[in-house]
Amino acid sequence: MKLILSLFLSFSLFVAQGQLSYHVLSAIDTSGMNCNGILAVQGQAELGSNFLHKQLVKPFVIGGVVTYEDRYQSLNAIDLLGLAGGEASAHVRYYGGKDSLFNTKKLGLMIQAGTRYWMSGTIGKDAFQLLSLGNSDLVGDSVALSTIQAEALGYQFIGGGIFDKRTLSFFSVSLVNGLFHNQLQMGYPASFYTSANADSIEISYQGQYWHTQADRKTSNGIGIVFDGEYNYCASPGIVGKEILSSIGIRNLGWVKWNSNVNVFDSSYVWTGLDLNSVLSDTGTLNLETIQDSIQMNQASLSYWRPTRGSIYVRSIYSFLPKWKLRMQMEFFPAPVNPLLLAGFIWTPNDFIQISADYARGGFTKSKWGIGCSFKLKNSMYVSLQTNHMLGFLSENSKSMSASIQLNYIFNQKK
Repeated sequence: MKLILSLFLSFSLFVAQGQLSYHVLSAIDTSGMNCNGILAVQGQAELGSNFLHKQLVKPFVIGGVVTYEDRYQSLNAIDLLGLAGGEASAHVRYYGGKDSLFNTKKLGLMIQAGTRYWMSGTIGKDAFQLLSLGNSDLVGDSVALSTIQAEALGYQFIGGGIFDKRTLSFFSVSLVNGLFHNQLQMGYPASFYTSANADSIEISYQGQYWHTQADRKTSNGIGIVFDGEYNYCASPGIVGKEILSSIGIRNLGWVKWNSNVNVFDSSYVWTGLDLNSVLSDTGTLNLETIQDSIQMNQASLSYWRPTRGSIYVRSIYSFLPKWKLRMQMEFFPAPVNPLLLAGFIWTPNDFIQISADYARGGFTKSKWGIGCSFKLKNSMYVSLQTNHMLGFLSENSKSMSASIQLNYIFNQKK
């Protein structure tokens, strides 16, 4: 039983974002978990886009020059809508092995705590051309600004739940402490128009900007989040027939934010500057007049927003003694695209596993991922993984990700 537990723990490190799941330990394991507890620690981060590449983003992070070629390359990568976003999280999860619930050894208690950050944004092709290359090629055209949407949030969570000791299927509920939330929603018919003679510019804007209090660093909201996974194994242990299947939810919840909202709905026409008026300080260019014309209203209020979680299904087929085929689908809230993934897992021996996969969707169009896990002694497992290998190698890459996970088994029984 000790060997069976070790093999399945090693295998479990390659599920989506390192989520721990044992699936089925064995067909004859009906006595409950074969250890006194499991500690799982994980950290992961991902940044991705379907049009922004590293050469364009790097100067904004470490300094440098953004060339015309870099901006034009990103513009040509947009089909209809440019998408960019990312996620970073760290959590600790403990599965109790000794406790028994409802007079059965099959069920146990689990606890978890962590921090998560998430952001996404969209922009239309014409709007990105306006912001990155200017309006010289847009004379006589109206550029829709309603495609500009952005959201960012951060929160802490702590909670617990119930899990099945045979399969590590689980369901947990966590309380959320909201750190910050910012959301920009440009509405229709927000637009930017340059006259045919290029002698005037008209900006029509409509939308809302939601934001928490910048001076409140520790708590700006309260909420609840749910996580869960159901695991099932068909023909366990039989090569050529064994299929490990899972369906789960991750970070699904709501937060009530204490925040401010700015509502703007107006238009502004600019016909240029009269140099003599500017020099004499008597012209029509008056900052107070411009600010008054914006017509922005601000109010303090509380509102609910989702935590931007996901739903996934996964299946892993053991077709050879050392090889497994992995398939996965994950669904995110708009504007993030559904993720489709296929790959292989190779287990050359009991101490190491290597994975490789190809995925389409999420924040990017496509990506290649690799991972490796190691068994250290008999109770500790370490996994390293990236969902986009080329992100660390190519300057034209549009995505980067990394994940590390440590699992430790307490007092494993013989």
